[in-house]
Amino acid sequence: MALIILNSLFWFFLIIVGFSREGLRYFLNPRLVVGLAIIISFSSIPDRNEVNVGVSLLVSTFFILLGLGKKEIKIHGLEGANPRFLSDSKAQNIFLLVCIIFSLLNFTNLFILGLSPAEILLKFRTHIDIDYYQNTNALKSFIEAFNLFPVWGLAIGRVWFHTNGNKFTKLIWVILFILVLLTKFSTGTRGYLVAVLFCILIVDVFVEFRFGLHVLAKNKAFYILLLSLVLTGALFLTVFRTQKFYSIGDVVDSVEETLFLEKSERMIAEDYSIKCNGAISYLMDNYLLEPNYFQGIYAQLVNPVPRLVWGNKPYDFGRILAHEMMGAPLEGQYSYGFSGGVVGEAIYNGGIFGILIFSFLMGKIFSFVEREIKQGFNIIHITSAILFLDWGYFLIRGTWLTGFNFPLYNCLFAGLVLWVVGWIVRMQRVFLR
Repeated sequence: MALIILNSLFWFFLIIVGFSREGLRYFLNPRLVVGLAIIISFSSIPDRNEVNVGVSLLVSTFFILLGLGKKEIKIHGLEGANPRFLSDSKAQNIFLLVCIIFSLLNFTNLFILGLSPAEILLKFRTHIDIDYYQNTNALKSFIEAFNLFPVWGLAIGRVWFHTNGNKFTKLIWVILFILVLLTKFSTGTRGYLVAVLFCILIVDVFVEFRFGLHVLAKNKAFYILLLSLVLTGALFLTVFRTQKFYSIGDVVDSVEETLFLEKSERMIAEDYSIKCNGAISYLMDNYLLEPNYFQGIYAQLVNPVPRLVWGNKPYDFGRILAHEMMGAPLEGQYSYGFSGGVVGEAIYNGGIFGILIFSFLMGKIFSFVEREIKQGFNIIHITSAILFLDWGYFLIRGTWLTGFNFPLYNCLFAGLVLWVVGWIVRMQRVFLR
């Protein structure tokens, strides 16, 4: 419940800041992401090592901010630059259609595996998870590896939405927006829904201040709708997080029980997902003085290699942590991972000094991201920086594999697809002359 209250206070702060146009600049400031992570960090302190965990979180935050630097980077305008960037509206529309097709692949694959539309949407808490993991195929692996690609497309498409004046582009973007929301909701992760909200807000603030286009005032109704959808979805996932649904009827029954207060308050308020600080406590007991030096980093570097090719490939930090703490299997349908945040993973990779070194490096990464968003000119670099800023919370509070590797792979993949689409359009024009 403390988490819900603190989150509410944080959103209240954002709303107050939002009344000031200048205050909206904070959405381009990584310090806002660090602030959110701090709020979440102190909403759940473990029973063991309370003081040590609290001190380590403060020290880590200090070194992240030290890496970021004291002064906020100034915003440089993009007036005079080509607002359509690398290609014309035709290439942009084709790229967004590719993003839509990729989003539909996820639902199509689940349909091929025998799931009904209702089961696909509620994949996060149904019995069909077993069949889903047992029927692993190459398409499923590909989709999961590049699941942020549509979000990257949503970000760059939002820039085009505001700048190229093409109505078809706007229609395609709206379709992509709906698909991305549905896809992230079906994962059962509230943070993904909030990330979609932040992604759109960051892009709109970027367009407002770097292009000088007054898009924020024109889209107030859309922001209210977006916030309502995200908060409703997040509330649903919070209240029913510990339940399993076997049909839409189960969902309806659960909603009715909740509305008529037939559920216990304890069941509604419980949140079994907040294990990060407990993981830090465990890592302090086992790795603070005897870390596995850079083993987690090595596992991330070789992560792109398929396990089918390298059977003994090292397991990522999250799975090892869940295996050691809870006995979770390292492979198979019941395998899962825990997160230790920057502090936990730094302890695992470097012990006491790891907290200082890796936190400072995270700050430097955020500094580079901020500079690219506020002063960069390459649209691929800017969009990638926006995705990293949007996913920054997962970098601080999640695992580095989720917060750094996956965004990096997806940015490279998205840049490649965008280049290929642009090349095809150019070649088509050459041959049609």
